Amino acid sequence: RRVADAVPAEGRVLVVDTILDPEAPDLVQTRMDLLMRLLFASHERTLEEWRELGAAAGLQLVGTQDIDPFRSAIELRPHPGTA
Repeated sequence: RRVADAVPAEGRVLVVDTILDPEAPDLVQTRMDLLMRLLFASHERTLEEWRELGAAAGLQLVGTQDIDPFRSAIELRPHPGTA
């Protein structure tokens, strides 16, 4: 929530991370997901989970761009009327 509060209405937040495809799990991404669960009690997220996480923080997911086979740039902006 604090990130959304700090972003001006016309601003954006860019996150570089993995977006899991639940329809086509990748071996490398699955291994990273398991490792994150073991070490950090966390996990890799699907696009829908990124959307929900952003919404919970007052941000709207507006786009993604693949960077390489394992990472994407995830663009979030403040929900209209919240900044």
